[in-house]
Amino acid sequence: MKTTDPDLIHDVIAVTGAQLPDWLDPSAPVLQANPSDEPLYLIGVIGGKDVGKSSLINALIGTTITRTSAFGEGTAKAVAYVHHDDAAAARSLLSAVIPDQFEIATHANPDDRRRVLLDLPDIDSVWNEHVELTRKLLRHMLYPIWVQSIEKYADREPLQLLAKVSSGNSPENFLFALTKCDQLVSRHGPAALDELRNDYALRVARACGLQTPPKVFALNGLDAAAFDLPDLAQQVLTARSIQTVARSRDLAQKQQNRTVDQWLRSQKIDQLLQVAERQLAEAREIVAERLSEPLVDQLSNRLAGDASFRTQIVEPVVRARLAYWPIINVIDAVLGPVVSIVRTGPAVPAIDALAGRDLATHVRGTFADLTRRDPQFLQYFSHNKLWEIDPASRAAATVQQSVEDAIARHQSALTENNSRPTLLTRLLAPVLTIGAARWFPIV
Repeated sequence: MKTTDPDLIHDVIAVTGAQLPDWLDPSAPVLQANPSDEPLYLIGVIGGKDVGKSSLINALIGTTITRTSAFGEGTAKAVAYVHHDDAAAARSLLSAVIPDQFEIATHANPDDRRRVLLDLPDIDSVWNEHVELTRKLLRHMLYPIWVQSIEKYADREPLQLLAKVSSGNSPENFLFALTKCDQLVSRHGPAALDELRNDYALRVARACGLQTPPKVFALNGLDAAAFDLPDLAQQVLTARSIQTVARSRDLAQKQQNRTVDQWLRSQKIDQLLQVAERQLAEAREIVAERLSEPLVDQLSNRLAGDASFRTQIVEPVVRARLAYWPIINVIDAVLGPVVSIVRTGPAVPAIDALAGRDLATHVRGTFADLTRRDPQFLQYFSHNKLWEIDPASRAAATVQQSVEDAIARHQSALTENNSRPTLLTRLLAPVLTIGAARWFPIV
């Protein structure tokens, strides 16, 4: 089965822990996409043992291509009925799917080109290889005919297989038939057949997820003209154009998309997302309480009490202001070395500790507590694993660098904003400078 986005399904499974859907299993009996240049389409008769599959095939085409039996292992190989000009293509296709497990019978009817009519082994066979052969061909069979007898119509196993097949193929491509209906009518009358047929149609509708029960053909294997065999033959043997087959494949693809959509809805992604958002909001509050707020408080106190940091901000502002007073600037140049001796300490205080603990250790401890509080956080933070030593150390180093960069930007902004002289200063500075130049020699 081809999905529009298989990675999406695996991502959902990784998040929700859901099981891989049955229809994604490589061995699932779900229709696979055929190459666009595939000239053939497969019609197969699907049913359990002794329901009359081989008899139905022979009745449909009006000749015997497969033997019938009510005992032994039944049909052991797939028997393909195909136009002789299509025999080579049919053999190539079947050899790739079920090598050495098929036989080919040919005909010369020019109206039956491109169609491969298949008689298949029993789906309830005690021979596992028989069942597996049918399941493999269902992965390439666009038009299955589901055949059940009046004795077995309520069996669960065929209906379960039908449900799996319908997850990847549109029920509009299916046909349903009940065999041995003459036995029921002879014993209980036509009303009993109508009741049983309606009941079987309802069971099929539930298995396929249909709103309206499908048509069920009532058959009598002994009389080709009795009951609904002519109508069924008309449905099966009418030649399907390339456009019709393409439409059927499009219906199958749409059914696969619906199956994926229903599965995604069943995972309740929206509810899980709301839970995750609440949990992440709680995690942010805890991280803010244990890391962000203490870090900001500690850093603010250290900056406020650090004289060298204040000097780093004030000195550039003063020098920018003095640049407008040349005489005073000379005095500053003389006293500059003395000021530099007084100024000590780093430009930005380090934040290598938090509340008396190493920052990396504090990060690690905070996220370890989160995962103990709710194991779900193991998935949310699995990309960085901040409860481990190395990731916590890298995160602490990132915080350190971010704080230093923020302080440097803040210092630069303060210097720029406070270094601009006022208009009055710009007007008075030249006048006062000229006056000082005249009086300074006297002084």
